[in-house]
Amino acid sequence: MADAINFSFNKIAKKLKTYEQANAKFAGRRAMQRIAFTIAKSDGNEGIKRKYKDIFKAPVPYTLRSMNYKAKGLTADLITNQDESKGNAPAKYLYPVIGGGDNEVFYTRFQEYLRGKGYMNNSDYAFANKKNPKIRFNKYGNVTPTTYKNTMIGLSKTKKGQTARKSAGTKIQDTQVFAFKNDWKNGKGDQMKAGIWRVKSTKKSGGYLQPLFFFAGAPSVPNKGKLNTHVKELFEGMAGRIWIEEIKKAAK
Repeated sequence: MADAINFSFNKIAKKLKTYEQANAKFAGRRAMQRIAFTIAKSDGNEGIKRKYKDIFKAPVPYTLRSMNYKAKGLTADLITNQDESKGNAPAKYLYPVIGGGDNEVFYTRFQEYLRGKGYMNNSDYAFANKKNPKIRFNKYGNVTPTTYKNTMIGLSKTKKGQTARKSAGTKIQDTQVFAFKNDWKNGKGDQMKAGIWRVKSTKKSGGYLQPLFFFAGAPSVPNKGKLNTHVKELFEGMAGRIWIEEIKKAAK
């Protein structure tokens, strides 16, 4: 998700005095640096961070800091972070929403793990059971990475036979964790939902299953407008003013 801004002063040049026009190109380079930095990094109303706060519900700092810039001459590239070394890359999870892609939800590493290991149907999505105290949330209302990690460890340990029904512990992976790709019935004949279930150990019965995640059809993503449109609006709102300021500085 990269947006190249082409800086042009043709419309403004007619309003400038001759000696100001002579400094226009030099000032344009300075102005582009300021504009690109402001859009990508500013915490104010002219930056993309403010736009993200307006269109997303409680965006995390990683999302707010996801835009970088490269300014050269009268052109600048605004690039959304594509680094996956610290988790899901913003360029990927923002693409369905504002990158001009389709409305298919982004499959995070956790979701891809479930599909790749055959725990979940490819057309499904895992939704956290908010009523289960083992599902932890951060201050932004998102499931914590540790919760996802421990769930994957629990599934792996159970599959390898490293946990038993009477296993006990406070962490998700301390007891057995099962994935049911489709709706199923328990020993009593009760209809249960597809998803990831964890054994809750008890001294009397040995344990019973509690849902961690439910599987259901993947949701569609609401359209939040295109990133290049948001950037263009920010650019047009400040370009003329900043460019003239730099021309006047250069003329002194």
